[in-house]
Amino acid sequence: MNKPSRAAVSLIAALSLLAGCQATTANDSPPLSIDPALTGPIVVIPPGIESAQTAEQVMRRMLDQIHENERRLGRVLVPAQIVRVQLLRPGEMYPIRKFDGTLGGALGSPDAPAWIVEAIGTFPGFDRGTGELAQLSIHSFHVWDDAHSEWVTSFPCWVLGRSLPTDLDGDC
Repeated sequence: MNKPSRAAVSLIAALSLLAGCQATTANDSPPLSIDPALTGPIVVIPPGIESAQTAEQVMRRMLDQIHENERRLGRVLVPAQIVRVQLLRPGEMYPIRKFDGTLGGALGSPDAPAWIVEAIGTFPGFDRGTGELAQLSIHSFHVWDDAHSEWVTSFPCWVLGRSLPTDLDGDC
């Protein structure tokens, strides 16, 4: 019978110790977890593509918009988080997906480079005629070009009076 190597035994011991340390702490508090907002977004900038805006500027713009939405709605649906920021080539389409991975369509850049930002946060939709709340979303995609044009797609988690559970994305 082959004996495990010293490195394998050390690795198994270290993993066992790590697993034990994560299970409880000295004062029986829950295991530590890392806030996903602290891990940062995925940022994609293809070589040779330039924009007058930086990734940081469009992320700040998105977070400012989310915080304005929270103020207008009067509550926070989920903590704001930028998931992905990508600079699109002119004419490039980007597939947008719901939380479960289902394809929900595509957004694209017009004739110039544009940034697409995927975010989680508070995205209310108000009826333009009445001003009444018509839908809530916690998952949204925004495209901004250098002319500051904006295109938005949000997957609702609640729609006033007309939604099937299969049409919704997440819990509000």
